[in-house]
Amino acid sequence: MDIGKMYSFESNKFITGFLCQTFMRLDEYPTFMFYDKACVFVRTLKNGAQQNKLLHKMLYQKIIWVVDRFHFRNHSRRDRFCMENCDARSFARLYQGNKPLFNTSAAEQCAGWFEKMGHILRYLDPLQADFFLFSMVDMRNEQLSKC
Repeated sequence: MDIGKMYSFESNKFITGFLCQTFMRLDEYPTFMFYDKACVFVRTLKNGAQQNKLLHKMLYQKIIWVVDRFHFRNHSRRDRFCMENCDARSFARLYQGNKPLFNTSAAEQCAGWFEKMGHILRYLDPLQADFFLFSMVDMRNEQLSKC
């Protein structure tokens, strides 16, 4: 779909900009987006949605935002919005019986994979690091697609 480089911790502003940039080039949207802070993300952006039509389309018309199963267990049961709108178990289309159809922890697993390369990246300049990472990601994707 798309790839972007984050220079600091993920923020709603970065994520919004990245998604808007990505979806402006596409005619199709995913039905679901899994994000560990989906409920916070949607609530934070609600006010700006009236000003930005693409954002409104992403948030309310096209994409269902879901907290991944790994992080959902840490969300407050008192957060009614999150419990009613962002719980993966609320969407039967995401399951076949009791078995999830998607690995919603894939991003966490990928982050763990990236952490293992820290000792190599420490000694590379930014251009070398980008090349190394893109090469490794390409090889990993090739390997995973064969599974």
